[in-house]
Amino acid sequence: MAQLLEEGYEVMALRTIEEAMRLLAQEMTRPRLIILDTLGQSLSETTLADLRALSGGTPMLLCTGPFDLAWLDLKEAEFADLLVRPFTVGDVVNAVREALGNEAMRNEEVSHENTR
Repeated sequence: MAQLLEEGYEVMALRTIEEAMRLLAQEMTRPRLIILDTLGQSLSETTLADLRALSGGTPMLLCTGPFDLAWLDLKEAEFADLLVRPFTVGDVVNAVREALGNEAMRNEEVSHENTR
């Protein structure tokens, strides 16, 4: 997250997917990109579909581990990018740049669930 801030992105860090869904449902935020980290989350395909519906088509960057890949049906879901652990902070920054069009998107809001 710190690296994204240093790059000039506005970041809203949330602890849970449920918190993100609540803010999206109440239209309290409309991010340009959602970074979803599955680490420590109770993520089901239904929850993922609900988040996607609430996001209104906002691109999602999925950060996950190899074990989560076994049960997630990624054929159905569309993501701007998929990062599988282990990955570096630089990998995340590059994926954000790519998802937002490779340009220096200063002061654009990026919502990140489950920051640690």
